Amino acid sequence: TPRNGFSKLCRFDRNGHEDKAISVLNYNVKEVLGYNPFLDYIYFSLSEPNEMNKKIYRAMSDGSSLGFISPEEGTNTLLGMANDFSQFVYSNTTALQEYTVYGVDYQKELKSVICSNKTIVEISAKMGLTEKEFFTIPTVDNMQLQAWAMKPPLFNKANKHPILIYVYGGPGHQTVTNEYDYDYYWQQYLVQKGYVIVSFDPRGTVYEDETYRQLGTLQMEDIKHVLAYLKAQPWIDTTRIGIEGWSFGGYLTLMGMTRTKDFKC
Repeated sequence: TPRNGFSKLCRFDRNGHEDKAISVLNYNVKEVLGYNPFLDYIYFSLSEPNEMNKKIYRAMSDGSSLGFISPEEGTNTLLGMANDFSQFVYSNTTALQEYTVYGVDYQKELKSVICSNKTIVEISAKMGLTEKEFFTIPTVDNMQLQAWAMKPPLFNKANKHPILIYVYGGPGHQTVTNEYDYDYYWQQYLVQKGYVIVSFDPRGTVYEDETYRQLGTLQMEDIKHVLAYLKAQPWIDTTRIGIEGWSFGGYLTLMGMTRTKDFKC
C-alpha cells in the first residue's frame, strides 16, 4: 500500500484496519513472493538501493528480523523455493549482461552457483562492446528521470551522432534497470554503426499514480523534455533522431510521431 511516496508492505487485521508497517525501509516493495507459516516469515522483492535494482528480502509479520536473502547488486529474481522454505533458487543479473543462478540451503548454511554465463561475458568483453552509461535527466518539477546511454566505441564529442530513443513508459515496466537486457545485442549492432542509443523511464513506470486516468499525457511531456535535453548536447545530430518501442512503447512512439516534429523516423 502507498505510504510516504513508497509502496510499503503492511499488515491489516480481519476488519481491514492497518496495524503494522512490515517494510519500514524507504524503498518500493515490488512483489510478495511467499509466506512461511512455520517461522512467520514473509518474502518479498524490494527496489534497493534504487529503482534500477531489486533484492529479495524477508521479514516477520510484525516487521522484525528484516534482512535480505540476495545480497548481490543488480536485479535478483526468485525462481523457486522448497515447500518448507529451507531452500531457494534465485537469479542475479546486471547491465553487464551477467546472469547467475544461485542455490541456497538455509538449514545447511550453504550457497552455490548453479549456472552462469561468465564465459560469454568474458568473450563479449574482448569484442569491445559498449557498456551502458547510467545517468539522470532533471525535469522542470525537480524530478529525476532515470536514463542510460550507449555510445559508439570511438565516440567523439566533436562529431555529430544520430540517436535512437528506446522507450516503453507503461505502468510498472522500466527499461532503465541493472539487469540482463534482451535488446542489448541489437543495440550493440547499432552502436557499432555509429548510433547513440538512449533509454529513459518517464513518469508512469515507477511513479504510476501520477498517470492515473491520463496515460500518455505526462509521458509525452517527459519525452519532449528529454528531447530538449538531448538536443542541447553538442554531439547529437538533431536532424537524425529516431524513436522505437513495443507495446506501450509503440503507443508512445506513435504519440511522438504525431505530437512532435523532432523525430526523423
